[in-house]
Amino acid sequence: LIGRSLAGILAMPCQQYGHRFPTCEHEDAFLNRFPFFLSFFFFGVFTLCSAIYAALVVPETLKNKKPLGLNKGLRRVLTFRSSAGALRGADGSSPKRTYEDVKYEHLEDPKGKEGLELTEVMSGNGNGNGMDNGHRYEEGREVSDEDEDQGLLSSSAKSAGANEESWFRNRDVQLACFLYGMVALFYVAFEELFPLFGSARVENGGLSLASKDVGIFMSIGGGFTIPYSLLLFPRLVKAKGTLWLVKFGSITCMVLAVFTPFMRLLATQVDHPDEDNQINRSGLGDMSPLLWVVMTVHAILIHVTGTNCFASIIIVVNMASPKAHFGAVNSYGQALASLMRVIGPGSVGLLWTLCGRIKGSTMLQVSLPFVFCGLTALAMFVLALVAPKHLDSRT
Repeated sequence: LIGRSLAGILAMPCQQYGHRFPTCEHEDAFLNRFPFFLSFFFFGVFTLCSAIYAALVVPETLKNKKPLGLNKGLRRVLTFRSSAGALRGADGSSPKRTYEDVKYEHLEDPKGKEGLELTEVMSGNGNGNGMDNGHRYEEGREVSDEDEDQGLLSSSAKSAGANEESWFRNRDVQLACFLYGMVALFYVAFEELFPLFGSARVENGGLSLASKDVGIFMSIGGGFTIPYSLLLFPRLVKAKGTLWLVKFGSITCMVLAVFTPFMRLLATQVDHPDEDNQINRSGLGDMSPLLWVVMTVHAILIHVTGTNCFASIIIVVNMASPKAHFGAVNSYGQALASLMRVIGPGSVGLLWTLCGRIKGSTMLQVSLPFVFCGLTALAMFVLALVAPKHLDSRT
């Protein structure tokens, strides 16, 4: 909601605000030559600050790892512990729990005290194995402490290696992670393609909107997901389950992707003689009421289905993951999703460029990239359809 609006406000400041914006008086001004610098700089600094904060303050999930050293006073400020006194009750009760009180019980060794197997020690048996006066024998040979330790280490290493291979070869893990990757591919491709479509001229198959106009509709859809996530999504999960939401979201995404190019039929062609390529002037005033309604509903549906798919598929990945390998499986899923986020923008950008060179129907040129998004949504549906029922969750 906030990110898209800020990106649109900071992009192309000289074209949007003219000479009123600082340093835009001259044609060779820095922001004239690099119109998207402010947007990328702001979000780059924000991401860097987030990473530094996480490295200094957020506790590690592994018990044998410690967070980076930080002054105690500064740590209290950054973790809001300096206001702990204000959180005390009127009766002097203790403050609320802090991050240091967090216990990662799900990451502890599953073979704890309750997992120990007690084996009866025999004094001897027919094959020469057993204990005699505190000495252990196997096949008639005394086993020293060093041999026993080496054997335990070797057995532990083999067991760890087998476990690492087992989760990677698990069909459910691969299915869930690839489904997560396809969801990421669809949304990054669609969110890259829709602004290109919206900012293209009507005669070229677009909507003749400025980039900030497109950002407004995307912000409307993003804002609607806040009450939806809080009020409706939990009830739908309990009623239908996560896999059903992914299937329904996939079908909705496929229909919306194929339908999107036809919104051009509702747009009004307006001449912009002072603008050759990029449309800088807002086109909201030239939109018909019907197009306003269609684009608003379209934005809400695409973002609501995004909430359904992303939130549900994260639950599915965790359901498929062995409890001892939550970190490894989630990292693998994020790696696949990151790979798809690299492939998506390049694919639809290349398709948009190549289809623009096709001679013939403008509608065909614009529709083909959206067909790619529709096929991605179809792949999401097929993967969700073949997913086993035990990956479903209603909690």
